[in-house]
Amino acid sequence: PFMMLSESINAGLASVLASKSVWTNTVFPVDLAPVKAVLLSQGNMVVGTLLILASTVVTGKMSVTVLAFPLLWAFQVMALIGLNWVLALANILVRDLQNVIGVVLMMLMLGTPIAYTTEMVPESLRLLVELNPFAHFVRAYQSVLVLGRWPDPLNILVVVTVSVTLFIVGGFLFARAKPVLLDYV
Repeated sequence: PFMMLSESINAGLASVLASKSVWTNTVFPVDLAPVKAVLLSQGNMVVGTLLILASTVVTGKMSVTVLAFPLLWAFQVMALIGLNWVLALANILVRDLQNVIGVVLMMLMLGTPIAYTTEMVPESLRLLVELNPFAHFVRAYQSVLVLGRWPDPLNILVVVTVSVTLFIVGGFLFARAKPVLLDYV
């Protein structure tokens, strides 16, 4: 999931600036440039998921919880689309944002329980993991794909809330800013 996050944010960040010619095109709305960046970044997720599913089949650890995976994936895509709308707007105003995002993504990755569990994090640092929205997605994926159990209800609540909020706020901000963006691009 981290590769998809990183790739989609890096591509989505510059998607509006990279498609200046789209602004005058009425056939392809510029709103879809960040969406396209997210959808094109799904290749890594597909390959990774197929490898994980193959390993669970081979080891006999396949569980019915895998049925929740497409829903989790859809929520993550929704969150990334909303985040890319916001970041694409911010990148128009702050052109050096791409440099900062690389550092932020690295910090997010370190604060995400990918190669460790949340229980392994010292109590004094656990709040940082809990505040990392991406950590909740990873824990949900781990639960349904690797551990064969349903995610914690609080974990699902955070995933759904973050996804829906980012999508709605990002879409609203992009729609509101779109008429004046041409002046800044």
